[in-house]
Amino acid sequence: RSDRELFQKLVGEFHERGDGRRAALLYRELLAADPPESARRWTRYMLADALRLAGDFAAADRELGDARKEATAGSD
Repeated sequence: RSDRELFQKLVGEFHERGDGRRAALLYRELLAADPPESARRWTRYMLADALRLAGDFAAADRELGDARKEATAGSD
């Protein structure tokens, strides 16, 4: 497995356990690595959900809005 695959597995495990704070930090690291567009969209939605789990509802709402805009722009 590649380092990226292992990293994604780790972030997924944090997310599944409901550890939104740690998952959000790792999703942000994934985004900082400039993933391909399809992976970037998925990661933004997952980041929004992780922020929701962490109780940061304002940040989750902002991230979800940004993810929607990015997804819509990509389909234009």
